Amino acid sequence: MLKRRIIAVLILLDGVVVQSIGFNRYLPVGSIEISIQFLNEWGIDEIIVLDILATKNNSQPNYTLIKKISSSCLVPLAFGGGINNLDQIYELMKCGVDKIILNNTLFDSLELLVKASSIFGSQCMIASIDSKSISSSFNVYDYKKDIVRDLSVSEWALKLVDHGVGEIFLNDVDRDGAKCGYNIDLIRSLSD
Repeated sequence: MLKRRIIAVLILLDGVVVQSIGFNRYLPVGSIEISIQFLNEWGIDEIIVLDILATKNNSQPNYTLIKKISSSCLVPLAFGGGINNLDQIYELMKCGVDKIILNNTLFDSLELLVKASSIFGSQCMIASIDSKSISSSFNVYDYKKDIVRDLSVSEWALKLVDHGVGEIFLNDVDRDGAKCGYNIDLIRSLSD
């Protein structure tokens, strides 16, 4: 039997951990340093940190903050937000990040994913896919443009795997923060 892994996701908005609701409302949770400390104590297996404003604002990852949290993180740390070139990935790795999460930048070019996975290995590259349900299908949602693309989640995931991604981080916009559990149909459609 496969060992279950518990992966925590911390969403950063202006340096504060928030709870996202539907990708458009955010409730403050608190300090990222304290959140990391609690997750370490709870025995979490991996931590994902997403800076949700970095890409929208075309800003760099906050390397100072990332270095600070990676030094206190006792498990693998994945980071996403504002990443659009290899220099940023090198810098994040120097700051202690174990895995890189790419989302919006992949719509413009898959070249970064191809290069990064060839340098760092596909096990370090995570593709974040945001999904919205349209009729009876699951399509890719572009949070930066606030549009649903004419692209199925399965089709996009297969393309990303072909270009070197090692893991998929799947998000259901409609269930985000709704406290109604995972969308099993979405997960099944992708895993099938």
